[in-house]
Amino acid sequence: MRKRWLPAVLILAVIIPAGLVLYLRAPDEPRYDGKPLGYWLKAYNPLHATETSRQQADKAVAEVGTNAIPTLLKMLQARDSPLKLKLAAAAQWLHLTNRDFQDAERKQECAAAAFAALGGRARGAVPALIALYERNISATSRTYILLTLWNLGPAAREAGPLLVRWTATGDYPNISIFSAWRTVHPAPESAMPVLLKLLTNSSPRIRLQAADILPLYAPAALEALPALDNLRRYDPDGYVRETADSAHERLKPGSSIIPQGGYRRVR
Repeated sequence: MRKRWLPAVLILAVIIPAGLVLYLRAPDEPRYDGKPLGYWLKAYNPLHATETSRQQADKAVAEVGTNAIPTLLKMLQARDSPLKLKLAAAAQWLHLTNRDFQDAERKQECAAAAFAALGGRARGAVPALIALYERNISATSRTYILLTLWNLGPAAREAGPLLVRWTATGDYPNISIFSAWRTVHPAPESAMPVLLKLLTNSSPRIRLQAADILPLYAPAALEALPALDNLRRYDPDGYVRETADSAHERLKPGSSIIPQGGYRRVR
């Protein structure tokens, strides 16, 4: 009886590991220095990154250039099915893959960092980033899309009207959307009504973000001075009062305080 089952066992012993490797392997993508782009992008994972490895990743992204964009967009769409997570665990236990398997969120994080390395060269990806956000693949995907827009800054200006709409309708995963506001800088005529309304939002975190952004819209934001004065005097949250007071001082006529802007790379 054992001999009758032996061939089947041997076949399964070959097919299952092969299937695991095929299922988990990286898709075809650009290569740098003989290695696929994904190999270098893992260096952006903060759990394993070093300054040297990040510099190597930056160099790889710079060399691959805009050819990296399709791979980065795929990474931002990454999702982990329960089956894939189980197969990944099995593959690692069988030593069929390396121990650097990345879940969907880590892939999205690495993609956002790579987009930051591309900088303005990635402006052509903005329509695709907007479309991905609208698909609402996951909260983490949306978060890293917003951080990508933040890092692209003025190069993502065409996303400004969408940022305003998403904020006005509450269609955002967390306050990372306000990071994108600071660098994409939606047009004042559409941004100001939304920011003024957010000053009365029930969430203190939202009121704080709106107050902090308003000075970036001087002089159009001068109309917000009465609302900011009310917040700095009477808001029940101390951090909101402090932020509103700072914004009021930065906005009031004759202020020598320059609104702070700019953007930096996500790490």
